[in-house]
Amino acid sequence: MRGKRMDENKRALKYLVNALSANDRFSIVQFNSDVDAFKTAVVAATPQNKKAAESFINDMEAAGGTNIGDAL
Repeated sequence: MRGKRMDENKRALKYLVNALSANDRFSIVQFNSDVDAFKTAVVAATPQNKKAAESFINDMEAAGGTNIGDAL
């Protein structure tokens, strides 16, 4: 997934992260040929973690195939 589709998915993911309440916990796992997690465990939806997640999302790039096995 590249270009417009990737941009749309990043916007959607940022929307979801920002919609989390203070009682929520979350993580983000990006997978393509490699697997990269936002954090090694779920984190509280604090303003600081949401901001860090937005940076993680901004840095996401399309690369390679789909390694869903390792992501799971």
